[in-house]
Formats: sequence, C-alpha cells, structure tokens
Amino acid sequence: MEKKSAGVIRLLDLVTNIYTSIAGLILCLITVIVFCDVILRKFFGSPTTWGFSVTILGMMWFVLLAMAHNIKEKDQITVTLLVSNLSEKTRTMLEIVTNILSLVFILVLGYYGFLYTLEAQRANITSTDLLSYPVWILRLAFPVGALLGFLQMLRIIVRDIVKLAHRQLPAKQSWIDNPYFIIPLFIILLVAGIVLLIKNPVAGTIILIFLVLFGGMPIAFGMGFIGVAGLFICYKGFVSLSLVPVHAEPMLTNFIMLAVPMFIFAGTILEKTKIGELIFDFSAKWVGFLPGGLAVATVMACAIFSAMTGVSMAVAATISLIAVEALSARGYPKELIYGSIGGGALGSFIPPSIGLVIYGYLTGTSVARLFLAASIPALIVVILYSLYVVLYSLRDPRMQKVREQSREQVSWKERFDSLKKTFPALLMPVIVLGGIYAGFFTPTEASSILVIYALILGVAYRKINLPKLVDMIKTSTLISSRMMIVAAGAIILTYFLTRLGVAQKLALSVVSLNAPNWAIFLALIVMYIILGMFFDGLSITIVTVPVLAPVLPSIGLDPHVFGVLLVMLVETAAITPPVGMNLFVIQSVSKDKLSIIAKGNLPFAIILILATLLVMFVPELALWLPGLLGV
Repeated sequence: MEKKSAGVIRLLDLVTNIYTSIAGLILCLITVIVFCDVILRKFFGSPTTWGFSVTILGMMWFVLLAMAHNIKEKDQITVTLLVSNLSEKTRTMLEIVTNILSLVFILVLGYYGFLYTLEAQRANITSTDLLSYPVWILRLAFPVGALLGFLQMLRIIVRDIVKLAHRQLPAKQSWIDNPYFIIPLFIILLVAGIVLLIKNPVAGTIILIFLVLFGGMPIAFGMGFIGVAGLFICYKGFVSLSLVPVHAEPMLTNFIMLAVPMFIFAGTILEKTKIGELIFDFSAKWVGFLPGGLAVATVMACAIFSAMTGVSMAVAATISLIAVEALSARGYPKELIYGSIGGGALGSFIPPSIGLVIYGYLTGTSVARLFLAASIPALIVVILYSLYVVLYSLRDPRMQKVREQSREQVSWKERFDSLKKTFPALLMPVIVLGGIYAGFFTPTEASSILVIYALILGVAYRKINLPKLVDMIKTSTLISSRMMIVAAGAIILTYFLTRLGVAQKLALSVVSLNAPNWAIFLALIVMYIILGMFFDGLSITIVTVPVLAPVLPSIGLDPHVFGVLLVMLVETAAITPPVGMNLFVIQSVSKDKLSIIAKGNLPFAIILILATLLVMFVPELALWLPGLLGV
C-alpha cells in the first residue's frame, strides 16, 4: 500500500514539474512575442496579427499551470503573525482546516471553469481578436490547472492527517495553544461569519476576511473562498458560482496586467545576475563622502534598482545581500542599515511600478500618466530619506568612527570608472520610461524590453549561464503565478462586494457626512495604514480600489493623485509590522531580530507618511509633470 501511494505521489510531482516547465516556457514565449511585436511595429511598420491573442492565451495558461507547484511547496502569500507562534501540532491542525477551505475555492474554480469551457465548446464561441481561435482552448486552463492544484492540496491535507494520527507533532502545554481550544474556536467563528452573511453581509465578510487570513490560510484562496461563500449564500446558491471563472478570466487575460509577470521576470534576472552589486558600488563611490555615505548610497542604490524592477521585495532582497555586510563591517548601527534598505526599497512606488500597473487596470487610468505622476513624489521621498540619513549620522555618537572613514578620498577616476562600468545598467530605466513617454511602446511592451535588456546585460557582464537562466525562469514563473492567483482570488471577493453595492453605499455615506475633504483624506490614510499592518499591498489594492474609486469624484480627489497616494501607503505597509514584507526579506538575510529591523524602519515609515500627506494636500506635486508633458 505504501509503495502504491509513494508511486502516486511521485507521478503527481512529475506532472507538477512538467506543468511548471511548460509554464516557464510560456512566460518566455510571451516575452519574446511582445518584444518582437514592438520591433516589427516600430522598425518595419508590420506587427504580427496573432501576437496579442497568443500572449493573452498564454498568460492564463502559465498562471494556472504553475499554481500546483506553489501549493506543493506551500509557497503562498499568507499572514503568519499568529500561526507562527503556535505549536507544530496546533498549527498543523489549523492548516488542515484552512486547506479544506482552500480546496472548496479550487474545486469551484475548476468545476465551474470546466462547465464554462464546455459552454464555449458547445456554442462554438471564437475569440474576437485578429487571430480567431476557439475560446474553449483558453478556458480549458481553469479545469486543467485547478485539477492538479486540487490534488496537491489534497495530498498536503492527507499527509498532515497521517502525521497527527502517528502523533509525530509536539504540542505546547499552554491552554491558549491547545488545538482542542483553537480549532473549535476557529470553526465556531467561521460558522458565525457565514451565518452573519445572511443577516449582515458586509459585517460577515469583514469577520471572515480577518478570520481566514489570521488563521494562516493562503490569501489567494482565502479571499476566493469568502467570495464564493458570499455569492452562494446571498445570490441564488450554486447558480451564482458559475460566475467565478467568468470574473477571474478578465484578470488573467488582460494585456495591462501582462506587465506584472514580465516586470517580475526582469527583476529576477537583475537580482540573480548580481547587477545590484554594481549599482551599490557606483552609489557608494559617488555619495560615500557624505556623513553616513554608505547608508545614503544604499538609499540611492535602492532607488535606482527600484526604477529597474518595479517590485519592492526584489529590491530589498538584492540590496540586503550587499549592504548588510558592507555597512556592518564599517560600524554602521543596525537600525540605520535596516531602515535604509527597507525604506529605500521603493519598487512599488518608483516607476515602472507594478502597483501602479495594477491600479491603472482596476480604474481604467492611464498607466503612463500614473508613472509620470509618481516621479516627483518619489524623488522627494528619496531626498528626504537621504537627508534623514545625513542628519542621523551627524547627531548619533556611534557614527563618529564612520564619519572619519567617510573622509577617505575616492578619486574622480574611480568614480568615472564605476560610472563607465555601471552605465549600461543605469540606462535601463531611461530606455523603459523614455520609450513609454515618447510613445514608442506601452508599459506592457516596456516590460518585455526590460526583460530582454536585462538578459543582454547579464550576458555582457558574464553573469548568466544555462543553469542560472533556468532558475531565473522558474523563479519568475512561480512568483508571477503566486501574485496573479492572489489577484484572481481578490477579484472574486471584489465582485461579491460589488454585488452587495458596497461602493455605492460608501459613496452615499461619504457625501452625506458633509465632512471637509481634508478630514476624509486623513481618514483614508489612517484606514490604509491600519490595513497595511495586517495585509499585503496587492490584496489591499485589489479589494479596496474598486470600492473607493467611485467615491473619488465626490471628495475632489484626482484618480492619478489617489493612485500615487495608494502606492506610497502600500510602501509604508511594506515596512510596518506585523506583516511588513520588506522586514521579513531583510530578516531572512540578516538573521537579526524582527523588532530591531522594525525599529530601524520606523523613521522611514514616518517620512513616507509625511510625504504622503504632502502630496495629498499639494496634489500639484503629482499632476505638474503629466500636465507639462501633455500625457
């Protein structure tokens, strides 16, 4: 029996690995097609007639094919604030419950995705693009991806049950960590939240959101489950569940959202090829003479790298590997080291920003205009960070020795040598943003150019070989799939909230308050700061933006300004405990206490909040540049 089960598991893992490899190849193919389309259009005036259709088709397939691998490795975006403090036995029992809930969402997505596919096949529905193909080919990704994901999740549940049955897991003695207290409490609150959906859907939804997320359930499946439960209870039972794949499909087949996986691909290449080391060395040579020069260089390197990747965590991971050791060896205080890395990692804020791409998709706002709107506020934040580092270095007595070291002369020859060596990398944001604003390509097309340019740089700097390239493709595929599945789960929850009329009710409530706009602005900032303490930026954006967007005209807030404010607050969330993602990235490199890392990032979070208030009350800081360039 054991041999049979082991054989089944090996087969399941083999199929999962094949799925992941196919997903990686699809991501590469998408990148090449988009890049070639830009070249053919700009230089030959003859883009392909099939490129757009193939990339959209490939996007949904690669996201869903790679989902099973993330499930298998338990590599999902989760809130571990509470569950990480539980004993292994209690945590495992809780995971069994939350994984069963995840199974519900995966099953609904796969089953109704299968019916959605059959509907397209029987009705002979074809795509409306220039390349006409049967739509069932696209929709088949739902049942194919969900089936393997379901089996991998089921395998994890069975494995955990077997562990419990054999009493292989230790438990603590504390009553608060007793699984026979925690699990019934979780189930009682879950049932209460579901029952409350009938009486008060909004209150029930809020309870369920906090319950499943703090229970350690993967955010993607948690939000999807709540959306499914809400639709089932509040709207026509099983009939309403047929809409789950219908509303997930646009998120997974949108050309604007296609920029997300390709920006991640480019960021992964830059991280793996150690180009961040060149950028840090360049920054250190040019600003190292300042008080706290290497910390200023860290902020500067983070800003430059952010302008290349669009992903904050990638920036924090890359610069942490370089700066933590370099600054520690020169006697910099830990708090300043961690703050300059975590605060400086502004990848979701500095264009090209994935956060702004997603916001543009959700609101129908021009992504190019959003990039311009964020440019001056981003520059202000980087300058404020640098000024803080300099003032800190002048006032803190621990920096005396560091100040003496900063007086060591770096020759102009060394500076220009570092500039010469780094110049091709520094051109990257210039090419991408310049091309967007000059009208040569769209932000999505720019992301493909960024990938190709990053690969060329890696080869030129002799940092790429075949095994490393394969690893880059796999890493990019899994990270992209993970983020896009979160987006799909969140969009199901958002659809349920839209059906409840939450946006309209909120708009009416805001208008009826008769409160001054500045008070409403401040309330929004406080709300986002609180949400950011518990949820990741992607989830916050996708769930709140569709609800708040209709309210913006009534309070006189320009959607472009709000987009900039949103990504600034998301960056604040990334460096504030308990779930600041940049803090955990730094901790994984430094192995230091999270409390010390959070303490170092606190001044940078305050600066970011103050800068947010500045942009809110002086919106011209965001609107001047787009107006000047007529974008």
